[in-house]
Amino acid sequence: MTGTPEGVLEHVAPTALILEENVRPSAPLTPDFIRSVKENGVLTPVLAHRMEDGSVVVRAGQRRTLAAREAELTSMPVYIVTADEATTQRIVQQLVENDQREELTTSERVEAFKQLSFEGMNLREITKRTGEKPAVVKSALAVGKSSAASSAAREHQLTLEQADALVEFEADAAAFARLVETAQSNPARLDHVAQELRDQRAREEAVESLRADYLSRGWNVLQEHPGWRDDKFIQVGSVLTSDGESVTESNLAEVPERTVYMQRRYNSAPHPELYLPVPLPAGFRKRWGAPEVSAEEKAERKAAEEAEKAEREAALEAWKSATTVRRAWLTEFLQRKKLPTDAVTVVARGLTASRSALEQTLYDNELAHVLMQLPVPDMRDPDDDDHLSKLITTRPASALQVALAVVLAAAEEYMGQAHQAQHGATSEGAEYLQLLQAWGYSLSEVETARVERAAAAAVAAAERAAELAALEAAEVADDEPEEQSA
Repeated sequence: MTGTPEGVLEHVAPTALILEENVRPSAPLTPDFIRSVKENGVLTPVLAHRMEDGSVVVRAGQRRTLAAREAELTSMPVYIVTADEATTQRIVQQLVENDQREELTTSERVEAFKQLSFEGMNLREITKRTGEKPAVVKSALAVGKSSAASSAAREHQLTLEQADALVEFEADAAAFARLVETAQSNPARLDHVAQELRDQRAREEAVESLRADYLSRGWNVLQEHPGWRDDKFIQVGSVLTSDGESVTESNLAEVPERTVYMQRRYNSAPHPELYLPVPLPAGFRKRWGAPEVSAEEKAERKAAEEAEKAEREAALEAWKSATTVRRAWLTEFLQRKKLPTDAVTVVARGLTASRSALEQTLYDNELAHVLMQLPVPDMRDPDDDDHLSKLITTRPASALQVALAVVLAAAEEYMGQAHQAQHGATSEGAEYLQLLQAWGYSLSEVETARVERAAAAAVAAAERAAELAALEAAEVADDEPEEQSA
């Protein structure tokens, strides 16, 4: 980064100084700050330059200058440099000066980096000149390109990370509003909500792509699922060809009335459900043999099944989104040089009490490699070795991180299998989630529900144990008089 330009130190009356346009649109003054300046004066010189007419223009130190005026100081130290009207130099100096004195708001920071970008500076140059981290500059530039995210940051006092999360959803008003609300009411869950919205968008895009494909091939595409009461369509699973064969998509190629509905399924691509019109076209007949059920009973069964299925899929989809966020957090967590003091204990428990879960993942340690940001070895290739062991060899200090990654990966895999097998209604892994929470991870709603289910199950088990103990005590009490009379 460039140093302060050469100049001279002078004492100038605050009222004689001119304030240059600053990246901070306002300079908030607190009574304590003004009182400090009045009692101690301005201790650090402000940075200024002298114009051709002799006037002195403050470039960095707007807040101290205004405070000196409020405190009615007769003079203050000013470091005067050669006049330089370059916008880039001015913004960089003010960015550094403002952040060192009182942190810029998100909007001010975004606007400053945006101006530097307009002046032709790229990401690397801005990072070098300001000393800011590349990720911060990248986020600020992204927010600066989004009028919606910039406005939200300014209106709701969002952090840069929160504003950056809004950028990809600016075209979706409902998703954007939900993220803003989450940032204000429950900021710890912003990453989870963003991932849920991201996954939901991906599912909708997949459905739309498949729908467009069928439309291009002349199919009638239903927007809503036909219910059991719908007597206009019949699913092809209930139909046979005139030859008694099951109906496939190829059988329908020449049927003008062929119809399809895009059925969404958890963790897989959307599935097309094929229908034929009623009455059936020539060449098809109903599949007989199933017992007749009234239309009303069919409707009730269908409604119950669909409600249960929707609830199950919603839980599975929410878990998938939470897993994405959680594993991203674990990846960052395992890169830390200093791990929690109980990390060794967690590894020991994983190798003993939880060894059954560990055994299932030891074949290739795929997830552990991913969490440690290492290439996943191809177990079919004898020359593709375990990169975890290589890392320990080249960086012995990373041994604890590697061991913890293996144990955490096993817990992740085991918990995911339990969730899938029980359609989300499980309390498995609650203790693991509470451990991550203690380490700084913010639980999503679906993860919190799992912890709460475990707590409720523990309470219920304790109550049952107490009831059994009371019954046993009562039985013993009933038996005692008989033993005495005998």
